[in-house]
Amino acid sequence: MENISINTAILYLTVSDCDIGENGYVTVELISSYSILYLEIVNINTYILMTKINFDREQKSSYSFSLKIYDHRKPSNLLINIFN
Repeated sequence: MENISINTAILYLTVSDCDIGENGYVTVELISSYSILYLEIVNINTYILMTKINFDREQKSSYSFSLKIYDHRKPSNLLINIFN
């Protein structure tokens, strides 16, 4: 993606956990984004990764970020499926 403006959604993320009660909670945290992105919470299961800056490929060709996903089950087991 090139020439992305501020407040543009670049990732829609849905998380779920089949457990019930307190063990069924999953939370997502944005880390290592260097203040270029923010995570908007739509509801308990849905998040949107948004831009805080204008992205210009001619100025910088790549960016990186990390998401940390917490499974509140004790002990925690996590399976990640990424669909493109």
